[in-house]
Amino acid sequence: MTSLILTCVFNLCFHSCSSSLLSDFVPHLESLSSCPSYAVRVVAAKALVPFIPCEHLLNKAKELVILLPGPGESFSQNILHGTLLQISAVLQAVTWSTVAMNGRGLLNEILNKIWICSCNNSCPLTRASFLGIVMKFEPLLGKDFERG
Repeated sequence: MTSLILTCVFNLCFHSCSSSLLSDFVPHLESLSSCPSYAVRVVAAKALVPFIPCEHLLNKAKELVILLPGPGESFSQNILHGTLLQISAVLQAVTWSTVAMNGRGLLNEILNKIWICSCNNSCPLTRASFLGIVMKFEPLLGKDFERG
């Protein structure tokens, strides 16, 4: 049922909705990141992107990264996975030139959460999802490591 509603809302957003009306849906879509259903988390992450104005996508990605737990904090793997899916979906919508010019702060925030892809996180799915996000920054990582 939730997937059907999300699909309808996703399609509706392309038909003459104001951005302020659309932004009202963002918290509801974000809350679906904790859903026990894998399919709902995936659809909610994809549905989130059209509700965020293009010029705010990078900031939204940074907000989501900040929500990720730190090492030693208690967390739900469903919430972690849902948030990682949302970050990935938002980053897919951002142009690489925007990331290259303005993504340094976001990259630093992501690297502060690097423990997520370590053995300190017992879930291989969330480790792989986090690593996928890190790899989107591979060209920037290369420059950082050369300087380092």
